[in-house]
Amino acid sequence: MKGQGIGRALLELVVEFARSEGFNSLTLDVDATTPAVSFYQKIGFLTTQTVELPPLGMNPHLRMAMSIAPAIVR
Repeated sequence: MKGQGIGRALLELVVEFARSEGFNSLTLDVDATTPAVSFYQKIGFLTTQTVELPPLGMNPHLRMAMSIAPAIVR
């Protein structure tokens, strides 16, 4: 099922819903060793910090954020 655009379509729906509810940004945490990091980067998420999660031995996670504020039209 990978590569069919389903994840992108679902995330675009989340973005539009959040924007319609007045949110200006989205934040998520993702395992730093997973290919999902690249997926989120392609959509527009930027890494804001590395998060060490307990218990010890878990992979570090990346905190990622994306601005979804509507563009100002002049």
